Amino acid sequence: MLLGAGRLGDFIGNPLGLIEREFVVWIDNSKEEIRAYWTVRGELPSDCSVITYNDGTVVERGSSSPKTFTAATAGVRPKLAAVVTAPDVSDSAYKPLGALKLANLVTPRIRFQHMPRGRYRIENPALTQYELYRGIGGEPDLDGNPWQTFTSLPFTTPALTAGFTYYFVLRLRNKHNLVSQNIDSWQLTIAGGGSAATNPSAPIEQSIAQAANGAARIRATYDYLSDEESVRGDTWAVWLTNTGVAPNPAVDPATYEEDMVFVDGEAKLDYTGGSNAHGATLKALVRVRKAGTPDVDSTNTAIMTATADAVGPAAPASSADFLGQSARQD
Repeated sequence: MLLGAGRLGDFIGNPLGLIEREFVVWIDNSKEEIRAYWTVRGELPSDCSVITYNDGTVVERGSSSPKTFTAATAGVRPKLAAVVTAPDVSDSAYKPLGALKLANLVTPRIRFQHMPRGRYRIENPALTQYELYRGIGGEPDLDGNPWQTFTSLPFTTPALTAGFTYYFVLRLRNKHNLVSQNIDSWQLTIAGGGSAATNPSAPIEQSIAQAANGAARIRATYDYLSDEESVRGDTWAVWLTNTGVAPNPAVDPATYEEDMVFVDGEAKLDYTGGSNAHGATLKALVRVRKAGTPDVDSTNTAIMTATADAVGPAAPASSADFLGQSARQD
């Protein structure tokens, strides 16, 4: 049974609640009589009445659950509906559905509903604005107040203090007073002279781990979209020592370089160095490099440390799975 709620004229078009479908069942073997069961949602006034329809014809006013309907053709389910009417509607000739045949109410799996008043947001164009959040040396607090608000782009911020890295998130509040939920930030480092730094951002993640034969496995991730194209890195630069002395990128050339692959907003490094003596202290530094003449590197200085393990098992050779008589899985 398909149940709906009508828009009543004396409610000036405001929608009422709905009657929720329970179930419909044939009650005789010839399938000429069908009984519908339903409940009225508690949001409706208790003195509302219900008009039931069978193929667009009023069957009963003030109906209550359950109600029996007669099928025009045995075995063919009639098009049924129940409409809530306002408490003060008493005209016995009132037909909110008119002579509709309810052709759009043909499946008992669908319900048409209008929620009660008070469930909607009112548009207010004056609420529309951009909200800029700023963090100094770390991500901004998106639960706090925005640093700047404005109504159009582009927008020029107040001057930023030199010597800091700033993190920004820009959100949009719409005319319904709802704010976008984006959280990705972009960074800007202001050099000592007050101009924007020309170095790419540092890796957002990096790690070192023991590998077979005393080698070190070094991994890192670079959020390349956080940098403007003019300073965006394109190369991984890795410094690795096995003497226990930290590498000095100001003096030592990079041990390893690799062109970045840009995918889904992140470039990833997965590099395994050469063999080392068991127990050697390995120290590594990973930087993001914009290759050129000269190269320009990120300015991060954190050194990673690991101890070489040369007595563990060797790494397995390349392998493949064979699933019974299935084709080879490469």
